[in-house]
Amino acid sequence: LTGLYSKKEIEKIARQLTLTKDGRAFTIGIIDVDFFKNVNDTYGHATGDVVLQKVGLIIQTEIGSSGYAGRFGGDEFFVIINTVDEKKLRLLFSSIHTQVSNAFPTYGPGAGRLTLSIGSACYPANSAEYDSLFFLADHCLYIAKKKGRDRYVIYTPAKHGTVEEIMRSGLNSQQIANREDQDPAEMLINMYYRYEYGEKPSLETILKEFCVSNNVQDVMIA
Repeated sequence: LTGLYSKKEIEKIARQLTLTKDGRAFTIGIIDVDFFKNVNDTYGHATGDVVLQKVGLIIQTEIGSSGYAGRFGGDEFFVIINTVDEKKLRLLFSSIHTQVSNAFPTYGPGAGRLTLSIGSACYPANSAEYDSLFFLADHCLYIAKKKGRDRYVIYTPAKHGTVEEIMRSGLNSQQIANREDQDPAEMLINMYYRYEYGEKPSLETILKEFCVSNNVQDVMIA
């Protein structure tokens, strides 16, 4: 639909880059179209597809040859940017955000502008391992949404804490259940980190949270 890398492809690229260990540094970013369901409900899915195509084009154009852009599914995009310079990242995220809003000034809630929420983290400074890096970027996306959406959050250890501190302080079950755009694999990663570094919930609790988040009636392990 968007002409970007698929989720499987962009994730494979990111994992390979973290395993290369050739001294390069880069940033991953998760970009979510705020209240996209409102677009589909108000204008129809055909229009929603046009919006996703345009957003994808804007992201790809801004990233250009300096990285990779993919669609994670639904209204979520994933980018790999060949810089960790905070000033450059802010300019890039701000430009993507502004162009999307200008392209769709009346497609947001209440006929307002369409906005984005973005979370990002840098390799290898923030983490040299893909799953942890993704967790940090995803946590920053969660923060952006919690603060009202329409913003980007760049992971900063001093401000946001380490993976262990984040898990101990609370990516709790209610937060997990409220992530309507979270796919099953992403949720399992979050649960793993919460078990590894946090409160160590029971298997029953983990399965219950998985069911709630994915609208599954029940899960049994034979």
